[in-house]
Amino acid sequence: MTTDLYLGNDLVDPKKHLTEIRSSYPDEPTDTLRQRLKEDGYLCVRQAIPRETVLNTRRQMLKFMSSKDALTPDSTFENPKGKAIGMMGKAEITHHPDFLATVENPTLFSLFKKLFDEPARTFDYKWARAVPPGVAGTGAHMDYVYMGRGSESLHTTWVPMGDIPRENGPMVLLDKSHAIKTMERIRKTYGQMDVDRDRVEGWFGKDYLEISQISGSKWLVGDYQAGDIILMGMHLMHGSLRNTTDYLRLTCDIRFQPASDPIDERWVGTEPVGHYGKGKDKPIAVARKEWGV
Repeated sequence: MTTDLYLGNDLVDPKKHLTEIRSSYPDEPTDTLRQRLKEDGYLCVRQAIPRETVLNTRRQMLKFMSSKDALTPDSTFENPKGKAIGMMGKAEITHHPDFLATVENPTLFSLFKKLFDEPARTFDYKWARAVPPGVAGTGAHMDYVYMGRGSESLHTTWVPMGDIPRENGPMVLLDKSHAIKTMERIRKTYGQMDVDRDRVEGWFGKDYLEISQISGSKWLVGDYQAGDIILMGMHLMHGSLRNTTDYLRLTCDIRFQPASDPIDERWVGTEPVGHYGKGKDKPIAVARKEWGV
C-alpha cells in the first residue's frame, strides 16, 4: 500500500506533481559531477558520508533530546517519538564531536574541494532539526534570502541523520528552478532579497502546487539512507514533504563554499549572530504583489 504524500497542506498526485531525484556518487568523474550540478542545480550524492558515522550522530541527537525530556517512553532509535525542540545553532549539540564527525566529515570537504577546485570551508552555524509527525517543516524558499552576503558559490548541504523514506518528510526540490525561464522573475525579485535587510518573510509560499504551476516543473523526491546528502546552490527552490509517519524526522542543514571567497558574517564565529531582522516582517503576500510574482 502506498502512503499518501503531502506538499504542505496539499495531497499530491505523484505522477502529476512529483518526479524522482537523480542520484550521483562520490567516485564519479569530477567533470561529470560539476556539469550535472550546473544543469540540475543540485547533486543527490549517495553514500557521501560513512553510514556508521551518521548513525552515531543520530544516536547523539537522540541522547541530547532525551536529556531535554523531548522523547516519549515508546521512542526507539529507528522510530524516535516525541516533540521537536530547538537544536539549530546550539553548540551543545551541533559542535559535539559526534555531531561534527558527520557535518564536518573529511569526505564532505574532499567532495567540495573537487567541485570548487580549491579547499572548502563551512559555516560554524549548523541547522539541526527534529520535525514531528504531521509537519512539513518549511515552506518553499530559496536559501539566498537567508545567507546571500558572502560567496556566490555557497552551497547548502542537507544531511539526513538516519534513513528517511519519503513518508518521513524529506527535502523536495523544484526541478530546474535555478535556471528555467519561468522562474526568472522570481529569482530576480524574491531571489535577491535579504530577510534581515529587507524585513520580508523568507518563505516564498506554502502552496507548493501553485509554485509548480508557475514554474511548469515537478517537485523532485526520493528516499534516503544514512550517508546520503543533497547539495544545491542558493537559487534552487526547495522545501519538504509533510512527515506522515508517527516518528520524528532528524536532519541537519550545513553550508560549504570556496575557502578563498568572502563569507556571510551572520553564520561564522564562536557565537554566530544569525538573523537579527525578525519582528518587523513584511508579509510575503504583500511583497509578491509588489514584485508581480
